[in-house]
Amino acid sequence: MTKQAQDILHYNQTEYFLNQEILKDYFRKYPKKRPENDFVSSAMWRGYIAEFQIRENQLYVLNKDYNLADLFPDNGKLEWYSGLIRIDDFGGEFSEEPKNGIFEYLEILNGNLIRHRKFDYEELQTFKKEQFKYFLISDEIELVYEFWRKNNENGIINKDGVNKIIAERIMEYTKEVYAE
Repeated sequence: MTKQAQDILHYNQTEYFLNQEILKDYFRKYPKKRPENDFVSSAMWRGYIAEFQIRENQLYVLNKDYNLADLFPDNGKLEWYSGLIRIDDFGGEFSEEPKNGIFEYLEILNGNLIRHRKFDYEELQTFKKEQFKYFLISDEIELVYEFWRKNNENGIINKDGVNKIIAERIMEYTKEVYAE
C-alpha cells in the first residue's frame, strides 16, 4: 500500500507534515466540492495536498493550486473545523506513542487555536481515557454512532465494537476537548 502524500501545516515558523486529513469531514459532507484532477497517483488518491497555516491563532487553508482556499469564506479560514491536530515527531504513518516521547497537539475550536497541548506518555494515556469517558456522554457521540450505523449495513460492528474503535482513536474522533 502506497503511503499517501501528507497535508502540511505551518505553525510558529515550522512546517509539519500531518498524518490526518483536516478537510476529510468537509468533503464527506460536500463531496461535489472535492477538487478533481486529471492525473492519477497512488500516493494521492484524495486528488489534492492541502496546506494550512495557524495565523493570529486561527486556522487557514492556503492552497490556491487546488482552489481549496476559495471554498472557504474569510480568505480560507476554517471556521467550521474543530479537533486536535497532532504535530509531534511520532505522528508519522503509524502514529507511534513511545514511552519516552513528548506528544504535541493543537486544540482547534471553530477554526481558532485554543491551546498547544504537550503530554508525556503517561499524561497522554490519562488524557485519552478521560476524554473518552466524557466523549461517551457528549452530543458528539451520536454523530459517530450515526456514521457507523450508515456504514455498517451488514451489522458486523456493534456498539461495543464502535466504542472500542473510538477509545483507540479518541484523539482523531475528538472535535471538542472535555478533559483537562
